[in-house]
Amino acid sequence: FFFNSTKVFFIINCLLFGNVWLYALREESVVLAGAGSNSRINVVIYKGQTYSTLSDVPVSGSQSLCQSGWITMPSGWNIAPDDADARQLTTMYTWSTDVIVLSSGVGIRTKRFPPSGIVFGDSKMKFVQNGNQYMVPYCSYQILIKQTGCSPGMYSRDGTSQCTSCPSGKYSGASATSCVSCPYSTSSPAGASICCSPGWYALPGANVCSICFAGNFSSTGATCDVCPKGFFSIPSSSSCVSCSPGRIASKPGSIFCDSCHPGTYAPWSGMSACEPCPPNTYSYAYGSSTCMRCLHGQISSNDRTMCLYDQYMPGTNPPSPLEEGEEEHHHPNTAIFIIFIIAISLTLVSILFICFCCMIRFCSKRNEPHVDAVELVGLNSIVPLAVWEG
Repeated sequence: FFFNSTKVFFIINCLLFGNVWLYALREESVVLAGAGSNSRINVVIYKGQTYSTLSDVPVSGSQSLCQSGWITMPSGWNIAPDDADARQLTTMYTWSTDVIVLSSGVGIRTKRFPPSGIVFGDSKMKFVQNGNQYMVPYCSYQILIKQTGCSPGMYSRDGTSQCTSCPSGKYSGASATSCVSCPYSTSSPAGASICCSPGWYALPGANVCSICFAGNFSSTGATCDVCPKGFFSIPSSSSCVSCSPGRIASKPGSIFCDSCHPGTYAPWSGMSACEPCPPNTYSYAYGSSTCMRCLHGQISSNDRTMCLYDQYMPGTNPPSPLEEGEEEHHHPNTAIFIIFIIAISLTLVSILFICFCCMIRFCSKRNEPHVDAVELVGLNSIVPLAVWEG
């Protein structure tokens, strides 16, 4: 911590006078000119009690920060008592300083100034008080303060005894003597200071609700749980949605469902794996929920994506190569049926045509005049002709 002439002076002072005074170089420290505030940023909750420094410096800061001038004690806070808990806290954190000052006026070395946890200097007061304002004489001192009463999410029936966490479904603010039940349709975990709606959750001691990310859900607002296999969710979900038939979620915490590949299928919702199509069945599309059966004389391919004619089955001949755009599962009797329809159509057309011709001939003969005989020029005889009677 010390170097150059300052270190030499410190060692000489220790040997000659037996008093240890901490001298911090101005170049190594940052001066804080602060005022007390009820809103603390840098706090530690230890055994249900909330601790901070009067300057509200970072709890685990590596740089030495100075308190400059008088700082007013915030409402609801006092200088931390010189007890085992406070001394233990000085060894757990750096507090952005070398010495923590307690209510007895004694200074305790922090984690930043080993060996930590032991008394630094003499028994003289390490802070100065002026009403509700406090100041330290040296730059590398920080006053440890403690919030009166219990921390949010905890309670003490008499306000002074050991604090207890609020049970699940209840919450409390600071210095509470009891816990309050969460409103309707909200809930909380144990030790919460806020209740959350479904799709959100609160961490113990937190004063805001956090959103459940995709792949998770919160049905009560108390905790955020992971969706199981076969299910998925979007952010702020109160429940997970099962994958539809033909789709799966193979891992917990899925944010979407995957389609089954050709040759496989998923017949039920909420499945975590696709099943291969059984023998002599196939599926050729993604996301299949069923497999189609091959026709008589056909077998499925190894990957179950198509049907093939079985070359070992007697009486079966492989069909001609498929034209582009045709599908292999077309029925073989389709061509015969089409030829039959064409033949019937041609027959009907022929009959209608013959009938039409007969009708025309019949109508034309009815319009001709009756002839009994015709005189033939150049002949001396008359040739009788049959009279058309219709």
